[in-house]
Amino acid sequence: MKKPKIKTSLMFKIARNELGYAAKIGVSPYELMTEILRNRGIHKPCNLSDKAFVNQNLEVLTNISKEPPSFSRPRKVTEKLATAVKEPKPSVADDAFLFSFEWRRLRMRAIKLHGARCQCCGATPKEGAVINVDHIKPRKKYPELALCLDNLQVLCNECNHGKGNWDETDWRVA
Repeated sequence: MKKPKIKTSLMFKIARNELGYAAKIGVSPYELMTEILRNRGIHKPCNLSDKAFVNQNLEVLTNISKEPPSFSRPRKVTEKLATAVKEPKPSVADDAFLFSFEWRRLRMRAIKLHGARCQCCGATPKEGAVINVDHIKPRKKYPELALCLDNLQVLCNECNHGKGNWDETDWRVA
């Protein structure tokens, strides 16, 4: 039995209706659908690809496609976004990854979740500490966990550099 799939044209229609645009530079339609599902309160498990997650939630996406558009954007803007040249995403092992939109957005979510206090020593920015978001399991060894919220903890600069990428201590539960 053949597995049902979602057509790319339907993904573009849903993205246009939900987000106001049908494409983003360097972002697949499956990533857009994952963002839409997340906005609706359905979060992707870390071990699933965007494509597998979207295929698991076909029914939800089909229902979204039947809803009236939440807002519209001029067609010319949508066409420019859809035809823009795709820039390659940095590898999670590269330092350029730390400047990516995906990492910065996830970093902020971790700080909001855990607070701006070092989970190792308790230092705060009010005390002069520089706050970092640390990958418990290092991104260079576990690239599949680089954008997983469950793999992040808040540490001050000193604790983060002392921990290094050779230590996998989870200070959230200590």
